Amino acid sequence: LIENFYLSLKTKPFVILAGISGTGKTKLVKLFAEAIGATTENGQFNLIPVRPDWNDPSDLLGYKDLGGTFRPGPLTKVIIEASKPTNRTKPYFICLDEMNLARVEHYFSDILSILETQRREKDQVVTDPILKNIDFSKDDQGQYGSLIIPDNVYFIGTVNMDETTHPFSKKVLDRANTIEFNDIDLNLLPVLPTDQAAYAKPVKTSNEFLKAGYIHLIDAYPEYAELIQKVNTQLIEINTILEEIHCHFGFRVRDSICFYMIYNERFGLMNFDEALDHQLLQKILPRIQGSSQSVKRVLIELMFLATGDIKKLDDMLEDTTELYKGWGAKDRNPKARYPQSARKIAYMLRRLEEDGFTSFWLS
Repeated sequence: LIENFYLSLKTKPFVILAGISGTGKTKLVKLFAEAIGATTENGQFNLIPVRPDWNDPSDLLGYKDLGGTFRPGPLTKVIIEASKPTNRTKPYFICLDEMNLARVEHYFSDILSILETQRREKDQVVTDPILKNIDFSKDDQGQYGSLIIPDNVYFIGTVNMDETTHPFSKKVLDRANTIEFNDIDLNLLPVLPTDQAAYAKPVKTSNEFLKAGYIHLIDAYPEYAELIQKVNTQLIEINTILEEIHCHFGFRVRDSICFYMIYNERFGLMNFDEALDHQLLQKILPRIQGSSQSVKRVLIELMFLATGDIKKLDDMLEDTTELYKGWGAKDRNPKARYPQSARKIAYMLRRLEEDGFTSFWLS
């Protein structure tokens, strides 16, 4: 889990942690940040609770009051601190708690679009200004007019998917790794070390630990050309399946998955199939939902790909029980190339059979 969270942050500085309430999503972000020296006390970890009435970027970025003075929002305040020359080597974490209590596209889409403008200028990674649409007074122009999102700021959103929250658009899903927290084992209880030296201690870490090494896929050539080709071959097969329901992905998702796989290989964290399993689960399956026979056909084909089984597709269309049998919450079926993705696809197929509609999200 920690390896996956780390690789997701390094691939792109926006990660979504999804799952039922009380599973430790916010706690993971806080502990991960603290482990590398980013705390609430030093201002490098910032928890921003999202309110249901947020409907535009001003709730995060700020607004001009009646006197014409700009009042910075909580996000702008963090970015100002992170942008100071003395802080540029320190990582800053922004945890948007309960991110989908409001519609993410209404208050956060501007930030997502600006993140896509990342480019290298000399030795710096820069973006377009985040407040370019505001007509500042002369006093505010110098402080806020050219403010960008520096490459030492990381956004993590925690979400619960239920009747009180809003779903995500593909614009949001394309730009994030979505890590689920739904596999609960209540047998796990705290175990206190008997030796005080066994307690983990924070290691203050430079932003180089998390900062992305690539912006465009060509940046990774020729060092990782063979790995990129290997990943791309598998993604072409997956995209061909998804095209049937117009759910295929573009270059942004392809590049993001390749970056994740490159970092994984560079640091020797997971084997190829295990890492790609995470990406299939986090970047591709959240895009799929619907009630049609075409959606069912796509899920069956993806199940074949995930398990490595070869069966007749037409035989499965009438009844998919055989495909999702053995993949329940209590089952641990290791016979799959991509076991995590296979378990999620099995859930989606069962939901389609029983409810007539399916999606990636629990409800």
